[in-house]
Amino acid sequence: MLSSTCMHVPKCTSGRSQKLQYGFVCRRVRFGFLAGIVLVATSLVGCGEGAGAQASTNDVPPGRGRSIVVAMARLEPDGRVVRVGSSTDDVILEAHVSDGEVVVEGQTLVVLMGHALREAERDAAKLALERVELTPYEIEAQNARVRSIEAELAFARDDVEDQRGLIAKGFSPGREFQEAELSVRRHEERLAEEVAALKKLEAGFDLERREAASDLRRAEAELERTIIRAPTDGRILKVLKRPGERTGAQPIVHLGRTQEMYALAEVHANDIRHVKSGQRARFESAALAAPIEGVVEEVGSMIYTNNIFGEDPGAPAGVRVFQVKIRLDEASEASRFTNLEGQARIFVDSLGSS
Repeated sequence: MLSSTCMHVPKCTSGRSQKLQYGFVCRRVRFGFLAGIVLVATSLVGCGEGAGAQASTNDVPPGRGRSIVVAMARLEPDGRVVRVGSSTDDVILEAHVSDGEVVVEGQTLVVLMGHALREAERDAAKLALERVELTPYEIEAQNARVRSIEAELAFARDDVEDQRGLIAKGFSPGREFQEAELSVRRHEERLAEEVAALKKLEAGFDLERREAASDLRRAEAELERTIIRAPTDGRILKVLKRPGERTGAQPIVHLGRTQEMYALAEVHANDIRHVKSGQRARFESAALAAPIEGVVEEVGSMIYTNNIFGEDPGAPAGVRVFQVKIRLDEASEASRFTNLEGQARIFVDSLGSS
């Protein structure tokens, strides 16, 4: 290549000038050729290093050696949000709570329209039970009637015995004897009838009392269905329906036990092996004045599809994740931000540290 380039150098009229020009051109060509070789070698080395770096990155298993696992997370109260609804389709009559109110278990939240009717049915069932409770007095009265008939029967039998005594002394039996015997038979029939009535009262009393008590329990249960009560202590997060609206199948009130707050993190399936109960963690969000510290309390054992995407509209969907519950140290700040989404940072090497 050098010789060919040198051969095409124009000839000079002077021999000395020709030699000088020839040497100068050859040096320039030699310098350019060496510079080209250096550039090509540098490019080859750079490409080799880039390929080697990519291969090295691919050779490292995901998560190996990492000290922090980062995942999308959502704030939620202890036991998650309780969606309180009605077991019957009715119209709301009264709402006894408002958003943000603290309630205790069993407190009345909502009263339905059917409450007045069910209350009347309950009262009627109470009266029926009270009426049945009067049966012992009827039993006592029946016992008195039986004792009276027994006394009349004894008197009729004595009368028959007196008539027989007269017959034994030689008196002929007359109409009085026949009437005495007829009176005995009548009293015996009456006694049997009254004794049977007494047994029926005594046996029926227990059945009627149990039936009336069952009717009362049923009426009270129907009445209770018209009162929506708080299933647990907590805070009213949202009253979803107002008086005049039908309950339907949708929740009426959202309730949460905000005394304890959690961050529910969705940890990628490839990283879950690094997460263990007891590790320290931190929840971060721009809505918070400062991050909230916490500790991993529960690591899920079932794979889900992610459903926490934050504010990024291009966040990937269909990612396979495990749910990890992080109990926050301070619930007072987080309790105002139920369902707030942010990032959870789990410190892998913090297990056992305070």
